[in-house]
Amino acid sequence: MLGVVLAGGKGMRLRPLTEMRPKPFVPILGRPCIDYALDLYDSIGIREVMMTTFYKPEMLIAHLGGGLSRNMCMVYSIEDEAMGTAGGIAKVKKFINERFVVVSGDLFVDADLSDLVAFHDKSGAAVTMALTEVVNPVEYGIVGLDDDGRIDRFKEKPKESEVFSNLINAGIYVIEPEVLDLVPEGKKFDFSRDLFPLLREEGSLFGRNLEGIWMDIGRPEDLLRANREEARKKLREADGDLDKSGLIHPDAVIKGTLKGTPFIAKGVTVARDAVVEDSYVLPGSRIGKASTVTNSLLLENSMLEDRSTVRDTILGAGTKVENDSKLEECVLGDGSHVPGGSWLVCQKKV
Repeated sequence: MLGVVLAGGKGMRLRPLTEMRPKPFVPILGRPCIDYALDLYDSIGIREVMMTTFYKPEMLIAHLGGGLSRNMCMVYSIEDEAMGTAGGIAKVKKFINERFVVVSGDLFVDADLSDLVAFHDKSGAAVTMALTEVVNPVEYGIVGLDDDGRIDRFKEKPKESEVFSNLINAGIYVIEPEVLDLVPEGKKFDFSRDLFPLLREEGSLFGRNLEGIWMDIGRPEDLLRANREEARKKLREADGDLDKSGLIHPDAVIKGTLKGTPFIAKGVTVARDAVVEDSYVLPGSRIGKASTVTNSLLLENSMLEDRSTVRDTILGAGTKVENDSKLEECVLGDGSHVPGGSWLVCQKKV
């Protein structure tokens, strides 16, 4: 089998974080989200991966290269214009002559795909869609299944009055190569809006529940939640021992107090009387004396000076927050500067 990763999205809802990085490159405990997507292939032994990309491909290529560091063979299809999820893959269909597994590179998923592939084998489906349940499905494609797992109803981003299920498209698919013949050449074409309705009418579109963690990181609050869930998982695996969890880098300088499930990366300094609770601080950042950071993400080389408070906030790389400032529910882009004594309560809730 071949792996195909969709990594072309601009991540508009994550701006300004995605002004300087593609959406699959936003960090979860210091690792780009794309790394977690590639981890999914380990469970099914896929070593050949094609990456379709459009927005800022140079960062992905610099990070992953030819895939040697992951024991993979990695190739890239760089689109001149966005062709849609199906159209981008169909563009290179001459190189795809076997079953392939599509993973969206901007999802945070921790799961074993073996059951999904086995179900696909047994059902004889043209496409098997991984499914997951969410509380509010209006931002996703919802599905209904018959007793055999065949998708007999499908609605992309329904209105509240149109919701018939909390079971949604999880953005992971097992696909037979001949399906790409249904995608018109050179035309923008999407899996959910264009291709799947055709397959549903044919009766060749099936679905299977995904067991494990699944999160869309499309919004700032989702990105914070993904960091929190991964940190909690690591702490559970260490039986609640923060020192053994790997969440605190041994080179970090911790003079303040850590609470909950923090992530403190290499080269971070937490000064005297500072408190970091359920927050994720990336390499080279500094938290000043008597400052407090709660439920927040500080990207590389962020600087929070003394007696400042950051809550429910994401600071872009290289951000400087001066003394005696207070930030709540903010998302600041890379290189931002907050003058001393500021109090910011932003409209973008996180």
